[in-house]
Amino acid sequence: MASSDYNVTFGLEYELKLRVTASQLQQELQSDPTTKNIEVVTDAGQVRLSKVGPQYLQNDYLNFAFRDNVSHPQRTTLVSKVTGEQCEFRGYSTEALRIVQKRLQAVSGYEATAIYQGQGKQADFSSAPLYLTHDASLNGLNKAAKIATGLCTSDQADTTDFIGTEIVTAPRNSSQEACDEAKKISSALRSDGLDYLIDDECAMHIHVGNQDGTRFNIKTLQHLAYLVLVYEHEFARMTVPRKRGSDFETRSNRLDFATECPSPEPHHAYLCDQQGVNTEGSVEVVWNYQSLSEIRKALFDDVDSAEDPYKAFVNLMGDKGHIVNFSYSARDITN
Repeated sequence: MASSDYNVTFGLEYELKLRVTASQLQQELQSDPTTKNIEVVTDAGQVRLSKVGPQYLQNDYLNFAFRDNVSHPQRTTLVSKVTGEQCEFRGYSTEALRIVQKRLQAVSGYEATAIYQGQGKQADFSSAPLYLTHDASLNGLNKAAKIATGLCTSDQADTTDFIGTEIVTAPRNSSQEACDEAKKISSALRSDGLDYLIDDECAMHIHVGNQDGTRFNIKTLQHLAYLVLVYEHEFARMTVPRKRGSDFETRSNRLDFATECPSPEPHHAYLCDQQGVNTEGSVEVVWNYQSLSEIRKALFDDVDSAEDPYKAFVNLMGDKGHIVNFSYSARDITN
């Protein structure tokens, strides 16, 4: 049955690692009158970002930096690791995203593709079908990390940088429209002059919501969450094996219902296949979870009896690091 029968929308979010050289980035900046005076600095020294997300705050900032005399967002301010004082350089904001923006704007229907610099998630797509945002997760990659993770070779590490890039689409009213959009964006990303990497740290998120922007009925959320908990082992197989259950954004939704919760470490074992051949391998430790009756009580009875059921539900299920992210369930974008 078509998703439009349920008034459900699907929005897509692509993640990729844009690869640029210092000369390419300098050329891009000089092509725009508003950024032509920015100088690209490949070695900013011992500095760190003064204000970014908590998981990146302690990282040294080892990406390319900019030197200019114009005002810039506070989140790009660089401070000395030694003195803590602001230095003469600043980190990336969204300038490098223009490289991707130009490629997408060349595609029919995507001419209005824009760069989003606001707080939180973009909710208004009336003026642009696609938005690009900067993901700070690649800030702080040193030369060794770039090489070890396969981002570039040792010869390229000093002159090549990577920018975490997100492409967010407007909500579509059917799953078929969303699939067509995914094909269109994938085709656009294969255009000449665009160099990027998509590895198992990247993902394509699917944002599901109501067409009118209101939040889902609390009962719908409760039943969906229960199905997620019961059948998680099925859709978890869509993620890379080594990331299942523990890595950020692929952690098990069952974690908060574990009664004994050790760190999931592989235990050495001998694995026997159907032909009876033994091979060395490993198995993940077995976790013990609450009974289904206890889970139903927490998910239904306790949430229903709370003063604010939506808040109680998000407190229970809303960690955004899980495979299914319920953290925005209480958000009503019509307000």
